Amino acid sequence: MSCKSSVRYTRPFACLGIAKAKGALEAGCGGMSAANPGSLWLFVCILAALTLMPFPAVFAQRQEMIATEDVVVRFDRNLRGVAQTVIDSYAGIRKELEDTFRWRIRFVPTVVLVEKNSDFKRIAGSDLFVALALPARRQMIVDIPRMNIRPFSLGITLKHELCHLLLHHYIDDRRLPRWLDEGVCQWVSDGVSEILRGPDHAVLTDAALAANRIPFGRLQTQFPGDRKALLTAYDQSRSLVAYIGKVYGGERITDILHRMGEGAGVETAISKSLSITLDELERRWHGQLRKGARWFSYISAHLYGILFFLGALMTILGFLRYWKRKKGYRDDDEEDCWL
Repeated sequence: MSCKSSVRYTRPFACLGIAKAKGALEAGCGGMSAANPGSLWLFVCILAALTLMPFPAVFAQRQEMIATEDVVVRFDRNLRGVAQTVIDSYAGIRKELEDTFRWRIRFVPTVVLVEKNSDFKRIAGSDLFVALALPARRQMIVDIPRMNIRPFSLGITLKHELCHLLLHHYIDDRRLPRWLDEGVCQWVSDGVSEILRGPDHAVLTDAALAANRIPFGRLQTQFPGDRKALLTAYDQSRSLVAYIGKVYGGERITDILHRMGEGAGVETAISKSLSITLDELERRWHGQLRKGARWFSYISAHLYGILFFLGALMTILGFLRYWKRKKGYRDDDEEDCWL
């Protein structure tokens, strides 16, 4: 795809980050963890302080921009190659989302590529995320150094964040629950979110989700600020949407979203699309988790017995195979004697 323009971008990045953070706070978008009231005041004070603080001109000077008819990419000078990759891959990512949700992406998003993790952390206000989607400004901000950490990749991250922009473009923020927003975007990006997990925070199993689940009524507008609870909120949002796709089909997910785009609330949309209430859906999903948890618990409790049985079975099968082969050799010897 040819670029329509390529110009030096010199706007101070600190101001850009503050504006984005404000948009994220107002829209309750994906990628920003919820804060408690005390932290909210602290966040506002930090924003005010950053607004008045001069930002190093050297950082602003290394900002550049590439714009096409479909997407705008802002990046550090050293990331020109990555920016071109975004330009080249954007059309395919957009088409995948349009085909999945049957919605056209008629807006032009802006992708901001951040070279230093410290700069991204300053924008996000947290070290938990690798990317942010700011629907109010139609912007995606990506922490490029972390794109080399599994399971993240630039393509899957862009798809996840663009999904956030698409959902908020067609569905009013007041009708789009946070759990559905995050769940759908993880579902469409192969279960990958924008949150960074440490070695002790792997994706939760069904057993762990069944034991630690948070009522979805508490995940309507925000996610918990505590890291463990935040990860649980992400995982169970992904799990519930994946359950809908598995049991009712991916088309039902799209149908729910389209009904919400036409003005229906989430409970009405689910009721009309799945013929069950949201409460019943949550109850069935939780029942499925508990069923999986029971199997997991049984296998864990009887693991040594199962392994011993499998070992004994393999020994018996090996003996039968040996006996059959030996018998075949004996029969061949008898035939040779007759000859």
